[in-house]
Amino acid sequence: MSDCQGEKIQALEVLAKGLAHNINNILAAMMLCSEIIGMEVRSKDANIRTIQDYNERALVAGRRMAEIVRKMMMFGQCDIEANLVYFDLGLFLARTLDGELIKNMLPSNIYLEIEIAKEDSVVFADKNSISQILTNLVVNAKEAMPTGGILRIGLKAIEEANRDWAVLTVCDSGDGMSLETQRRIFEPFFTTRDIALNQGLGLSVVYGIVSQIGGRIDIVSKEGEGTSVLVKIPLVDSNTVKEKITPIHRGNKETILLVEDDESLRTAISVLLEEAGYTIIQAKDGQEGFLLYKRDWETIKLVISDISMPNMDGQELYRKIIAENSQQKFIFISGFAATGLIKKSLTKKETRVEFVSKPFQLPSLLTKINEFLQD
Repeated sequence: MSDCQGEKIQALEVLAKGLAHNINNILAAMMLCSEIIGMEVRSKDANIRTIQDYNERALVAGRRMAEIVRKMMMFGQCDIEANLVYFDLGLFLARTLDGELIKNMLPSNIYLEIEIAKEDSVVFADKNSISQILTNLVVNAKEAMPTGGILRIGLKAIEEANRDWAVLTVCDSGDGMSLETQRRIFEPFFTTRDIALNQGLGLSVVYGIVSQIGGRIDIVSKEGEGTSVLVKIPLVDSNTVKEKITPIHRGNKETILLVEDDESLRTAISVLLEEAGYTIIQAKDGQEGFLLYKRDWETIKLVISDISMPNMDGQELYRKIIAENSQQKFIFISGFAATGLIKKSLTKKETRVEFVSKPFQLPSLLTKINEFLQD
């Protein structure tokens, strides 16, 4: 085994151990919260506030787990759907940098300095993409300081080119870059380090993400004096963005065919949708779903289906049902981005097809169902 292969395996072992530790902590919290809720429900003196409190704790733990999974999908270069939302970038960065993810990436000989301005910094972006930007820039900065140094991460608001920007700055005290290197820094697969250890995709990925949200990137570097990367993201007027409580939309007994191979998830979705006023027909895979659709197609207003399933997947189910009824409406639910025929339909903005990324919460799914059925 070569030294490079050995280093890769060691890195994966460290990553796996860290993930196992974090995931086990989250699972332990969720399981214990569930036990406490069960104890309260069975108690003669059940305390509703205690139940609500531990229910919220379990939901928070679930969101943390979802965040870890999304980060690992990004690490594995899996396609995932962007989720553009309004949020305060300063608060988001403060929470991210206060966690273990960034700190665990840095060796003990690199000192981290953080300076985040207190003014509002509301942006319209995908939080996971912002996390990926930060992670890639931190990795680049770390690798520029093999013998240690200072990593500075900052955020401030500026006015430039007649608009307001949030500027995320990541600075290292490494060796800096030549002008020739700076000219090529955003090229895919370009790297000044060993190609066996580095794909050369870090900054090109960052450039792609920033471009998609209308941002800019500036590089300030000089040989022997370190490098500063400035990511500029358009600011949104915080006065025009008010956080709203999403209303719980209720159904009027409309019939929905739910096709999902995971029994626990299928049951949970079914119970929640029935509580919200819908009539649910359950199917464990596409094959059963198609048979049930042929039986009850006249009453089925909407099909909600997973994509990856045994016997018949969601894509084949969609193809078969559309052949029977070209106007049938579909909402696909999946942890991966849509592909093939489904992606083609979404790209064409066809009114009968929508997509919701797993994991999702009830209000977001109900909103999508309500909007879809109202069309």
